[in-house]
This record gives sequence, structure tokens and C-alpha cells, in this order.
Amino acid sequence: MAFDGRSVYQRSDRINHARLRDFRAYLKTRPGNVLASMVASDQVFRSHPGAAYAEAWALSFFLRETQPQSYSRYLARVAARKPFTTYPAQARLVDFMSVFGKDLELLDSQLVRFVAELK
Repeated sequence: MAFDGRSVYQRSDRINHARLRDFRAYLKTRPGNVLASMVASDQVFRSHPGAAYAEAWALSFFLRETQPQSYSRYLARVAARKPFTTYPAQARLVDFMSVFGKDLELLDSQLVRFVAELK
């Protein structure tokens, strides 16, 4: 039988509450279309690391909790890339959208709604 971390603890036990607080604070000034830029580039980690880590945590937690099989496929796809090679923005987006769909605005709104409901 495969281990399913979601069955061991309540969701509230899996939440990184510090990152959740950071993400909720960031939502007040969060620009539009941030999901596409977050997937396509690491630039936000250099320019606004606190916001980037909060966003990355929120997206990862959302995908793991709501689409675990798809999230696993996506991580496997990224991990299968040749190490230490350039990962162009367009290729990053293609990989992400091939698993989660092309409507990043919808996915983003689902993410924000999911986070709003976390306790």
C-alpha cells in the first residue's frame, strides 16, 4: 500500500502557517498574471524573495492538496530534464500548462480561493 501523506494528518497540520501569513499579506499588493511569471522565471526570487517564497509555497501546497497526481506528474517532468541545462521561460510554461492546463487565470483564482479558505 502506498503512503499518502494527506491521510496521516489533518490539512491544518500540513500548513506552513508562516508562509500562509506571508502569502495573505502579499495578496494585498500582488500583481495580476503573477502565476505565469512565477512559473516562467526565477526573477521574483531575486527581486522580492519573501513574496516569491510565499507564492511558491501557496502554489505548491494548493497543487499538492487539490491535484496530487498532476502535481507528481509535473514534478517528475521537471526532474527528468537534463541537469545543469538552461530551462527557458517558454519551456517552463509549456511543461506547466501541459499538466495543469492553459487557463492560468482560472488556476490562479482557484489558488487564491483555496488559500482564503485555509484555517
